[in-house]
Amino acid sequence: MKYVIAYGLVIVLARFCYWLGTLLVAFPVSGCLARASERLRGVVAGVLSGLGGIAASFAFGNFIFRLIFDSSAFGMFPLLAATVPLIVPISKDLAQSRLLADDVTKLRHLLRDQPAAVQDNVAPVAIAFGIKFRVAGAILGLVLAFLWLFLVHENAN
Repeated sequence: MKYVIAYGLVIVLARFCYWLGTLLVAFPVSGCLARASERLRGVVAGVLSGLGGIAASFAFGNFIFRLIFDSSAFGMFPLLAATVPLIVPISKDLAQSRLLADDVTKLRHLLRDQPAAVQDNVAPVAIAFGIKFRVAGAILGLVLAFLWLFLVHENAN
């Protein structure tokens, strides 16, 4: 019964933890980079928010399994339970970034007769960059989580 409760909590709340982690990282990083260019802010905040979302989901899964079981309970299946539900928000972010990139292309096509300064200030550019790099940060976070499991966690026991 403990396993059902642990896996159920992790699977159900992993997406919420991912969302909360991205918000808790994206806002402070974007605020710190307020004077930077939109592209730099989008890249840095996007990658760090993706990493933060994966870290929050991963930490929640690790916490639940350590709370219900013992310190060695977090293994391959709990990690999969914490990361597989994140496929949906990551693929949604990827689709959203593609749509925004198409919108930016259309806006630039409409503004091609305007000066370069007007073309560069198209609003969705930073958002499209941020979302695209949030997906990259999330994928990097997944890779780091699995590397941690295979290299560090397995050798700690």
